[in-house]
Amino acid sequence: MLAYVPEYAEVMPVLPATESRIFDTQVSLGYHWRNQAILLGTAKVEGTADNEMGVAGQFRSERWLLGGSFWRMKAPVAVSGLPANYNPALSPEINEVRLRAGRIWSGNNWEIAPGLALLGQEITPNSGGIPYTGTPLDFTHYRRGIGIELPAGVSFFERMELQSRFGFFPLVSARLDKAPYALRDHSLTLLEAHAALRYSFLPGLDGELAITLASWLGTVDLPAKRDQSFRDFSSTFALSLLYRPQRVAR
Repeated sequence: MLAYVPEYAEVMPVLPATESRIFDTQVSLGYHWRNQAILLGTAKVEGTADNEMGVAGQFRSERWLLGGSFWRMKAPVAVSGLPANYNPALSPEINEVRLRAGRIWSGNNWEIAPGLALLGQEITPNSGGIPYTGTPLDFTHYRRGIGIELPAGVSFFERMELQSRFGFFPLVSARLDKAPYALRDHSLTLLEAHAALRYSFLPGLDGELAITLASWLGTVDLPAKRDQSFRDFSSTFALSLLYRPQRVAR
């Protein structure tokens, strides 16, 4: 029996193109090296902390990005003029928590996600209640604020990404416990810039090298004295590992 066999060119199935998702769901763990200088008038505390640890994560849902981060550092501070057995005179501890929410816009190999961020920072001097430094670092204090952040990222060479983030926090409140002065209301602001280079070692596993510059500026009301400017500058270098589950199945 004869059978009809149609003749046509074999067509391979066309797979949909994979969307580039720079800001995808992820979690990271990092080791930080921080250079910091805190100034009030002519008083200054400056040094380097090499034991800061940080964790961060974010969740992507369609075009929305929700994220958060936490870092902690504790570093001994030696005060000049004190006997050696009294140093380090204090061991300030800083803890920061941050929450973010933003809307994502994308291109062929780039994404941006402007949004709002909430910031909470707690600083404890661990100095036995003695004001050694003449700066707000002598007192337990809290900083709370809301600001605008602009993360941006671009991918290149298949395995590499360059990410940046700029932040401005114009509404920051601060409370100093048991201090003889206070930060003037609505004077404290934070400016921040962040840049990171990422490399994908394995599907879903990235390494990251980053730098963050932060500048706190404010004014302190001193009783019976002229007001003085408060400044807190830091540059932080970070080495992190990131897990990105949405890339494992690619």
